[in-house]
Amino acid sequence: MSQKLLLDLIKLIGLFAILFAGFKLWNPDLPGSEDFNLSLQNEDKLGEIIAESFEDDPKFQRLNNDTLVEALEIITNRVVKNIGLSDYDIQVTLTEGEDVNAFTIPGGRIYVMRGLLEFAESPEEVAAVIAHEIGHVEQRHVVKRIAAEFGL
Repeated sequence: MSQKLLLDLIKLIGLFAILFAGFKLWNPDLPGSEDFNLSLQNEDKLGEIIAESFEDDPKFQRLNNDTLVEALEIITNRVVKNIGLSDYDIQVTLTEGEDVNAFTIPGGRIYVMRGLLEFAESPEEVAAVIAHEIGHVEQRHVVKRIAAEFGL
């Protein structure tokens, strides 16, 4: 690597460090800081808006299989009971999606795709995924990410 290229790289890294520090000092309330605060009521409204946007997508349609839905409810209730007190009313929806996936949207809403249940080898594996998603809810990861992405 030439000396000029190395010097330019060091300058560029320094510039990014200065910009980052400047933005953080200029706006200390960026999501991720301890001062970031969106009321739970507003978070729930945001979750409702996002949930409504899923209504027309076939893979996010509720799965009409009473046995699977009931099994997921039992698993979820056991996980929620063991976690303890929460400011959220955790709502888990089983969808038609074939993906091996689960995800969280604001307001304590968790979507589990049918593909995940078909892939899981035990209820404990599903419980681990639910617990993981509840962790995202409790830490407000999705809300902070949305706020950062859209500059809210």
